[in-house]
Amino acid sequence: MCEDLRASVTVRADVPRFGTQEERADYLAAVRKDVLAALGDPAVLDRWERTLDATHPGRPRLSLPHRTAIPPEPGTTVQAAVPRARIDQNDEAVTFAGAGNEWTFPLPVAPLLRLLTGGPPATLADLAAASNLTLVQVAEVVSALVAVQAVAVVGGSS
Repeated sequence: MCEDLRASVTVRADVPRFGTQEERADYLAAVRKDVLAALGDPAVLDRWERTLDATHPGRPRLSLPHRTAIPPEPGTTVQAAVPRARIDQNDEAVTFAGAGNEWTFPLPVAPLLRLLTGGPPATLADLAAASNLTLVQVAEVVSALVAVQAVAVVGGSS
């Protein structure tokens, strides 16, 4: 809601600190009107929740020795490092948001992202099976997310 209110000319205006009582009262009335209008929006809590989840800083974890490229080995185990990650999908793409960032992927990646954000660690083989992607494709997606610390490697391959 604060972000929405920043778009308001009234809220962005200078506070009339040295104005007359009437100017100050008019200013407060205008701000009150904008705030009440924002609170009257039935979607305000949904937007707050989405923002809270997508901006949660997560728990940074290094994936040494894999800082960027994850080899396509079926037993490599990974886990989301952003506990409040959100997944949004439309007809063209899927968006994974967490720790204040967003990444957009093609639709076939959606099942992989859902499994990753479901909680327990998953192997690359599990992710490939869930998404009908090849092991190489899964490793590429996971590598992109490991590079930005949204996903961490938590176990080696077997």
